[in-house]
Amino acid sequence: MACNTACILTDRLQKEISIPFVSVVDEVVRKVVHKGTPVLILASPASLRLDLYQLQLARFGVGFVVPRLSDFQELEFIIRGVIEGDIRGMLMRKLVRITERYVEKKNIGGIILGCTELPLVFPTNYRLPVFSSLSILAESLLKQYYINEIV
Repeated sequence: MACNTACILTDRLQKEISIPFVSVVDEVVRKVVHKGTPVLILASPASLRLDLYQLQLARFGVGFVVPRLSDFQELEFIIRGVIEGDIRGMLMRKLVRITERYVEKKNIGGIILGCTELPLVFPTNYRLPVFSSLSILAESLLKQYYINEIV
């Protein structure tokens, strides 16, 4: 499931199916745990309110920073803009502006793009490590598929 927010249903879904369910949140956190520095979580306001990433990161002792409530509306605007096909450059500038506020003040070592739409408008050459939930999930699924094909 590519939708980060829908991962709130992971446990319920796993009870209903016999094959292993891959949680994008779990896969991203596995990558972040090995870095050991605080990360900025950029995600949908719903995911942030549900503490999807915060709970998992805390479980592994990884520090994190969550945008202030005052930034939630801007994040929602960016996500909806991607869905609606708004001007990519404008959305990217808004997202980078939010990011920079926290990177400069909070000693951030990486950024989690915890919403399917955010990697589509985040710079690919950002100066810090970026954990794209979309890319990490795709990589994980491909690895699992090919490992199972070999076995």
